[in-house]
Amino acid sequence: MTQFDNPTCSRCGMSNTPGAQFCSRCGASLTSVSMPFTGYQSPLQGSMQDVNKIAAGLLAIFLGWTGAHGFYTKNYTMGIIILGLSLLGFLLTLIGIGVLIVSGLYIFTFVQGIMYLVNSDLDFYRKYVLEKRWI
Repeated sequence: MTQFDNPTCSRCGMSNTPGAQFCSRCGASLTSVSMPFTGYQSPLQGSMQDVNKIAAGLLAIFLGWTGAHGFYTKNYTMGIIILGLSLLGFLLTLIGIGVLIVSGLYIFTFVQGIMYLVNSDLDFYRKYVLEKRWI
């Protein structure tokens, strides 16, 4: 096997699965040619510092109806869908059914915020930034 079959992360030295584009330990890009591991570096260096799980969690809890946490974690699809559902819910509140949509959305985004906050930094980054999971 060559190093291209099992790419090694140049940031943390982790041997990853064949064809992986990101390191499974630190989230670093594996698209460039990997260099030999020279020492441990914090998994919070580089792109993981771009998105803070506490900020994302607080955005989800307090401004979840706007989809702000989706935009913050670069999951634009989620942000647009949540914002669209919120606007639709506010419009439909005039006929009564919108209250159910908005209430469900508030509960959903509150749970998202709690999930963001209880995950470790690495799990948060992997699940919600790289994989763009909703829950």
